[in-house]
Amino acid sequence: MISLITILLVSGSMVGATRAQFSDSATVTLNTFSTGVINLTTSPTSAAVTASNMAPGVWSPNYKLTLTNNNGVSPASTLPINLLTLTPQYASGNGSLYNKIWVKVVQDNAPSNVFYEGWLKDMANVDVTAPKPLNPGSSVDVRFNLLLDSTADNYYQGISTTFNLIANAQQ
Repeated sequence: MISLITILLVSGSMVGATRAQFSDSATVTLNTFSTGVINLTTSPTSAAVTASNMAPGVWSPNYKLTLTNNNGVSPASTLPINLLTLTPQYASGNGSLYNKIWVKVVQDNAPSNVFYEGWLKDMANVDVTAPKPLNPGSSVDVRFNLLLDSTADNYYQGISTTFNLIANAQQ
């Protein structure tokens, strides 16, 4: 009986040991994953708004800012902009004056398309994406009008304030 068990065990292990499987592998080289580019430019690049000799209750002239999803500079934009926002940021000068400025932001070629109207100090992340999306090579022209609050008194004579316009683009 022991002989029979030994023969069966040896036979079983030989069957498993003689069962050969062939295998092979191949390598796919130089796979690439790259990201697209958004290159937002503005025109002008500074002093888009220069309102001088302002008086209470009087609107400023129109100030135009062009925002471009630029594919003509390096690195060239390859992606559309789905969200383009503007936020003013107090920079210097009289902060009280900054708080008394009312602003109206419209699309230049469609003035009835009002992006924002309210206090400059409260304007934050205003969506000016028009058209949506803003494809590479496309621009949007934004027009600003500013108004000194009609309640501004003599304190506001002869002073100035400076602010930055922050444009943010998201794909």
